[in-house]
Amino acid sequence: YYEGKGTLKNIKLAEKWWLKSFNMEDEANAMNYLGLLYIGKKDLLKEKEWFKKAADKGNMWAMVNLGSFYEDYTQYRDVKKAKYWYEKGEAAGHPAASACLGNLYNYGEGVETDLEKAVQLYKKSADLGNDFGMVCLGSMYLNGRGVERDVKKAKKLYEKAAEIGNEEAKAKLEKM
Repeated sequence: YYEGKGTLKNIKLAEKWWLKSFNMEDEANAMNYLGLLYIGKKDLLKEKEWFKKAADKGNMWAMVNLGSFYEDYTQYRDVKKAKYWYEKGEAAGHPAASACLGNLYNYGEGVETDLEKAVQLYKKSADLGNDFGMVCLGSMYLNGRGVERDVKKAKKLYEKAAEIGNEEAKAKLEKM
């Protein structure tokens, strides 16, 4: 119901079924989806609440989503908390968390700028198949930031990300 796949999109029914699923095995996943649901409803406190509950239960996506919450929303911006949740997600093996943490080190947000660490995190993310990590690492190679400039490597990473469907990678390829 949330995505409208095979049925009409219905946010109220999606919420109902996710709430019912709390009695099932994958409670943390349902909590994470409820957090996503509240993004659409523009209810930031509920969004944070559900992501936090899911993250506390070990849901890696919720850790990334909670990190993004603290990084992206101006009124709740707390880069230390974002870093904390990205680090937890990265330690649990989530490739998007590695890329998000890489961004903090790349741009020096809440941490000292450390391009070597940023490249390492982007590479880990890209190696795990994350298209965002591929685009970030590709940009490092394209710009010679933290690595020796290598347009061929950048293009290869963008192509791999574009194959997965990453629109940013497709746009970068068009400009090359």
